[in-house]
Amino acid sequence: MFKCKVILLLTQLIVIFIVSACVHTVPLKDDSSKDIKQSLPRTKKIPAKVGLYLTNDVKNYIYKKQKMGMTFQMNIGDNVVPISKEIVSAMFEEVIYVDSLPPYKQNSRPDVEAVVVPDILYCYGNAIGTISGHIEANVKIRVRAYDLSGKVIWHGEAMGESQSKEVNFVNTLFAGMGIVGETGYKAAFTAATKIINDFNAKRPKEFYSLLEIKKIATLKNRKNISNYELFQKYYQKGVFQFDEKNYHQSLYSLEKAENIYPDDPSTNFYIGVCNIYLGYKNIALTKFKQVIKINPQSQEANDSNKWIEKLKEPLKISMVNKNMDEGLFRMPLLESQMYDLININDIKPIVASQSKGFDQFMDKCSNKGVRVVVYVNVDESSQQIKIDGMPVGDIATEHVVKIEANAYSTKKKDKILEFHITELTSTIRKISKDEESAVIQELLRNGAEKIVLRLLENNIF
Repeated sequence: MFKCKVILLLTQLIVIFIVSACVHTVPLKDDSSKDIKQSLPRTKKIPAKVGLYLTNDVKNYIYKKQKMGMTFQMNIGDNVVPISKEIVSAMFEEVIYVDSLPPYKQNSRPDVEAVVVPDILYCYGNAIGTISGHIEANVKIRVRAYDLSGKVIWHGEAMGESQSKEVNFVNTLFAGMGIVGETGYKAAFTAATKIINDFNAKRPKEFYSLLEIKKIATLKNRKNISNYELFQKYYQKGVFQFDEKNYHQSLYSLEKAENIYPDDPSTNFYIGVCNIYLGYKNIALTKFKQVIKINPQSQEANDSNKWIEKLKEPLKISMVNKNMDEGLFRMPLLESQMYDLININDIKPIVASQSKGFDQFMDKCSNKGVRVVVYVNVDESSQQIKIDGMPVGDIATEHVVKIEANAYSTKKKDKILEFHITELTSTIRKISKDEESAVIQELLRNGAEKIVLRLLENNIF
């Protein structure tokens, strides 16, 4: 009996030695979308079409753990991708994949009303025991939703935990470690379930405007619906969003209305004005000229002429930047064709909060033709998020760029606009300093584009 035990123990040690120093890829449970849909909580879907954006960080994420001289690789990204799709599908009527976050350029805008992006904030997995024991896993997921202006209008996050039944680790090695993948899958799935339950318990008020298209969706399904009735629904929603200064959302609906009646002067006029606030001056001018051609005697034609006159000369603007390269702002400012960017470095810009000499500085700017001076202060950081009370695992690093901007009139010498912009993303995998720098630069570019949008939407042009 003793001899048999020794032989069994030696056999197990030989198995461990053979796989020692190897990399073993652990497949995640290959669960179909149908099974995921049946298992997730039911919810009343918001009848809207949204985009799902999956970062390479999420899609390619692999959790690695040293155990018994081995490096186990769990392809968590392969798991989170289908679960993310079903999270969003459980909340919204229609989901398509998109390749970037809003706001979008005019020629690359997908047909969606919002965009959802998932992040993996934390992952841990381990085999507890020696020859036998159980597998445990923890996965924290965050889901954020953006409107078409790039503003976060909702986010949910949850930690999912899972523990396998008792397993023989030596036999599990021979079986391909499927139980490990299944445990990681269940942890991610549990997090998804919590997120959907939280969403159902308290629906974000920012999605209320999306609910308005439920009427349009219902009308489309009626066989006797007239084009005019459908046009009116899109047009009314577009004007409503315009009045709320949600110009991206407004343009989305108004262009749907335009597809039904291309020659409606009011629709074309609103589309023109939306394009002004979104920084597409040439498109705006084209629309205004179209309105005048359709009905020269209309009120819309009269208002179009006023806009054309107003847009003849770009606003001369200068920027005082702290901790940031002015070149990042130059491109979106000039692309809008609404601004001339005037360099004022030769007159030694001073801090706006310093009252002494500020009036004289504004006068010097005015003498150069500058109408508005925008002070921009940037704070950037990259640090791990806080995960309390959990075992050591992979923790995401949050990359954040905070921009504070204050616009001053050189004529009045008063602040005419103040706003704050926060751009953030996270990476769960370890990245180099160069990669981190590239992430920050992308956030800065996004922030620079939004500075222009904030100026435009507040009539600073």
